[in-house]
Amino acid sequence: MSQVCFIFNNNLNESETVIVERGITTLIISSVERNDGHYEYLKDKKSVTIHVQCRKMYTRKSSIATVKRQREMEASTSTTISPPRTRIRPGESLFCFKNCCLFCGNEANVAKNRSDDVPKTVFARIEYEYDLVAAEAKYHNNCYNSFLRPSLGGKSGRPEDNSIILAMEEIFTYIENNDDCQFSLQELKGICKNIVPDNRIIKKRLKLKYDNRIIITEKQGKLTIICFIDKQHDVLNKVWYESKKQNIGEERFRILKTSATILREDIQSVVCDTKNYPPPSQMFENINREIPESLTYFLELLILKNKRHKLENLKLICTTIGHCIMAAIRPRSFISSLRLGLSVFFHRRFSSKRLIQIFSSFGLCASYNGHNTLHIMGIIQTITPTSSVLAEESISLTNQVFSAKDFAEKTHIPILIYQNDGVVGYSKITAQSFAYENHTTVSLLRKIDMVWLYGKWNNLSLPGWNGYIERLTINNMNFSLSKILFLLFVHQPASNYNTIYTTLKYALKNTKRYGHDVCVITFDQPLLGGFYLLMSFFGAIGYIIQGSGIKEVLSLIYAPNSLDKMLNGHAYARAVRAHTLLHLTLSTIIPKELVIDDDMSVHLKKTIDDIINNIVSYNDIESCDKKAEALLYQLNQKLKEYEERGSTLKLWIQYFHMVSIAKEFIRAERMGDWQAHLNCVKEMLPYFHASGYFPYAKSAHLYLQDMLQLENVIDSSVFRRFVQGFFTLR
Repeated sequence: MSQVCFIFNNNLNESETVIVERGITTLIISSVERNDGHYEYLKDKKSVTIHVQCRKMYTRKSSIATVKRQREMEASTSTTISPPRTRIRPGESLFCFKNCCLFCGNEANVAKNRSDDVPKTVFARIEYEYDLVAAEAKYHNNCYNSFLRPSLGGKSGRPEDNSIILAMEEIFTYIENNDDCQFSLQELKGICKNIVPDNRIIKKRLKLKYDNRIIITEKQGKLTIICFIDKQHDVLNKVWYESKKQNIGEERFRILKTSATILREDIQSVVCDTKNYPPPSQMFENINREIPESLTYFLELLILKNKRHKLENLKLICTTIGHCIMAAIRPRSFISSLRLGLSVFFHRRFSSKRLIQIFSSFGLCASYNGHNTLHIMGIIQTITPTSSVLAEESISLTNQVFSAKDFAEKTHIPILIYQNDGVVGYSKITAQSFAYENHTTVSLLRKIDMVWLYGKWNNLSLPGWNGYIERLTINNMNFSLSKILFLLFVHQPASNYNTIYTTLKYALKNTKRYGHDVCVITFDQPLLGGFYLLMSFFGAIGYIIQGSGIKEVLSLIYAPNSLDKMLNGHAYARAVRAHTLLHLTLSTIIPKELVIDDDMSVHLKKTIDDIINNIVSYNDIESCDKKAEALLYQLNQKLKEYEERGSTLKLWIQYFHMVSIAKEFIRAERMGDWQAHLNCVKEMLPYFHASGYFPYAKSAHLYLQDMLQLENVIDSSVFRRFVQGFFTLR
């Protein structure tokens, strides 16, 4: 009996088993009640191995009661009815009623002949049920006939199309990761990149995957609307009632969490019309038609309880809160007629776009432009050096109550009206041409770059380009730290003339407060800061070099899906790293054709050792290193020679030059090199035009010509500070 379960004599290897030690007494009691004789086997045992399911079935009270009832019925039947007589003809074997069909005589166990998963499921349900009649089991007649019908094997219908499966996976991912819960069928079809399934397949697959979590509403002649209810299971199930917390505070929060889940499900299940506005005459009729009854009931129960006066006003408050909650949970798929009506009223009554935007930011009305964007002018003040910042005075306590008007004046910049005398701003601008020398060096590299490249060519211990420049300038303390202060906001769109004029006046007033004679103001309208300019230049590089194989090369280092953002400049940090690596890789082809004698090699290696030990600085190499200068000359000559060998080499030499410009621009920004900064902007202009970055080509051109004339239009001391590195912040 050690190899079989003593309860039903099944092999112990068939399913999960358990070793029973302390439960032997329970098994003996169950055996005595069943009167099956197993207690004789168990009374001398200290432990026994049986199936887990057999043990549950054997000790179950309902199963024991069924056995007792059957035993009593058999006993009563045997005393009243005589056993039936059987007649067997000579030569005829005894018929097995248990295993064979009564009519045809063949084996009656059709489940074994099926090749699908249906018999496995049926067996799992009835394997440990002793008596289906006692359990009052039921079945559909159609299901019974289908079960008896032999299976042909395989799945019916057409074979699965992998492209349809992938398209539906895209739709599933879009639905589950979206902030909103309502979608149109046309919107979901637009998600598919390759194959677009038809409407019938999409609706069928959605129902098959999400079941009652998806609600599909079809209206004649209108869009098919799909609502996704984000719930994993029924909230108020048996487990929820049994999971009561002992701590009262925790139990209250558990109930609140469940209430919020129920309300959210009801809100997500409402189908809302997002394509049409109600007629003006019906704007506020049946205003709660799209608000779930559960949400309205909850708010009224919360707010109206024990209230006897001003009930209509309180109900209006409930309605307003309900619309705000709906709009917060479904910002895209719910158009509140109440919030829209309030926006129209504010616009007609006060003609104030700013008022509408303020109330919209609090969620009380619809936004002015539909994008929920708050347009204001933010002002940041930077002062160099930090020691020039005036110490803020202490604020004295006061017992005086200020009026709202006086208090608002302290935190508000009054809008000043810009008086235009009819002069068009563009008429004052005259574009100038820049002279580009024909003998411009191809690489735009410096001596320090040649020392770094030589170290990389010979696998010497050198940090990356950023760390290398940082080590060279570590002892360069010829700069001052700046202080950044945040000033008040101008509550108007930044592109408005009145906003710009008000900002200029406020900046001038603030400058006089600090006792400064000159204030340099920059606006970010053209986004001409160093970061955005360089990011757009990387985009120009990616546009010019596309189709050259650069994407395939970089895919060996970076994930292929990230390359598009790197080459258009949006992934700025990775773009800098990738172009620097490729720039270094291209330069490793050149040293084989350069003449580097022993004297030059020894000198460059010694220079690298001095850099690592912080003995030499950036200026020491740039001003005195003749060997590095000679190597730089050879490199430029070799690059010019490569350009004449064909169009492919010319393209990659041009790429080498563009990356050199980017690296020089980064160095100029970090070191405060004014002249190098302007030179890099000048070198970028042709590439902005060639790649179609015309806004930057225009703005950078005007910026450059103004900066070249800066010495003639501003105070000489201010210009001198610009040249000395104060044009950048540290």
